[in-house]
Amino acid sequence: MNSNFIPENYSKSIKKLAEKNGIEYDVMLDNWMKKYEEFDNITNSYGIDQETDLFDKNENKPFIALTINGSIVISSALNNNQKRNVRYQSIKIRTDESKNVPEYFEDNLAQSVEINKKILFEKTIETSIIIRIKTADNIILDDFEEKAEQLTAEFTKVFELIDEQTITKRLEK
Repeated sequence: MNSNFIPENYSKSIKKLAEKNGIEYDVMLDNWMKKYEEFDNITNSYGIDQETDLFDKNENKPFIALTINGSIVISSALNNNQKRNVRYQSIKIRTDESKNVPEYFEDNLAQSVEINKKILFEKTIETSIIIRIKTADNIILDDFEEKAEQLTAEFTKVFELIDEQTITKRLEK
């Protein structure tokens, strides 16, 4: 995505993130653009490359979503109970020694997932707008937890490094 063509609602969210973290808009935009690009690099390396603007809640495919604030949602296909195994990682900007810890749960999507919408599980709400959704046929339920663990670890490592390079150093000045 070209930084000159950022949708207005994304720009507003990036401004809010910048204000919340006490940094300039340009720094947060740089951070956000790098995460946007790394989402492709990581998902593509796992063969997850079918980008979509709408994911129907009844579709029996796994998906990965990126939110405007850098959170990652990894969802399995429907299991035997017609629920999804979900791994959610809110990768917050850290200026201390605390860690980003993933959440796991089993739930149903309450509605279809669309770009610019919030993911609404029946019990859990992701409050940030979704900016990317990718699906894949190759994440099988049997190895979902292992792949989700790998993906989450990789996203966390890369996104924390981006935060360190773009934001944390700026805040320490």
